[in-house]
Amino acid sequence: MIMKYDDNITGAVKFGQIMGKAVDYILSRLTFGVDPMDFEPCEMDVQEKEKKAEELVELGRDFLKKGKISTAIPFLIAAHKLVPNDHEIRLTCVYGLCNSPQHFRLLASMDSSFPESFRNDPRLAEVKAATHYLEKDKEGARRYLQSQIQNFTRFRSFAGNLMAGILLFDLNREKAAVYFQWAISIVPDNLEAHICLQRCHESLGQLKEAETEKCIAAFLK
Repeated sequence: MIMKYDDNITGAVKFGQIMGKAVDYILSRLTFGVDPMDFEPCEMDVQEKEKKAEELVELGRDFLKKGKISTAIPFLIAAHKLVPNDHEIRLTCVYGLCNSPQHFRLLASMDSSFPESFRNDPRLAEVKAATHYLEKDKEGARRYLQSQIQNFTRFRSFAGNLMAGILLFDLNREKAAVYFQWAISIVPDNLEAHICLQRCHESLGQLKEAETEKCIAAFLK
């Protein structure tokens, strides 16, 4: 079933722009095989919603285990929409969103399409700091992350570690490199984090520029 709907997932996430539309599309196709415009979740009774949410979250978790975080997100949000009071499903959604290079910046802007329960979740504090950076307010982001950076503390999310590395890049390349390594340990195939780490190594004299370009070229294959 995963392979059958893979094109639908890719298309919905790529062209939906607003996650709510992508989720509605995927959920309707998985549930009834009908056009999203004809899908009404409210027509499902409580037991049906719980059963479908369980199926969706299991698919999402399987993708998370395989490192396919961005693919997992639509399934997890769909499950959350069906059973919004399920704390475990909500936290799984938050984990996926914080660690997805494709989605954490969207999450940082707190787009209105995200469920209300996500917006004030304390676990998103690291990601919210990205909003300052996106608005070109580096100092604001630095103040937000200052205590953990000063204590050289590892963040729980890909977003937090990547942001810390970017903010430290001009101040302490060695510490910045460690944060980029921590980001890569969470999302191993993210090109942005790899490029940042290689630039740190290059500036510290640990790699020649030719080796950096070779590494990036190999990564793009």
